[in-house]
Amino acid sequence: MTRTRCRPERAARACDADAPSLRRRAQVRLASIAENSFNAVERIDEFCSLPQEAPAKLPGAKPDGWPPAGKVAPTPAAPSSTFLDQQSKWHPGRS
Repeated sequence: MTRTRCRPERAARACDADAPSLRRRAQVRLASIAENSFNAVERIDEFCSLPQEAPAKLPGAKPDGWPPAGKVAPTPAAPSSTFLDQQSKWHPGRS
């Protein structure tokens, strides 16, 4: 978009004509900033009223039969505690 140059007296009248439009845009912008600020305050208030979550690690929360020291314990059905040819996929189609 190209702008044409005007004589100063015409430019002053054009600025006066654009003033209400600029004021409206500024009012809309300030109103949206105020609304976002109120939303943030409401969100903080809502989160402050939520009950406290449990800690990430609960002491003694391991179920019975949990492997000690991160190792798989042998069972009568599987006396060997080693894995052979173990594969895992996190994303379908990728190895």
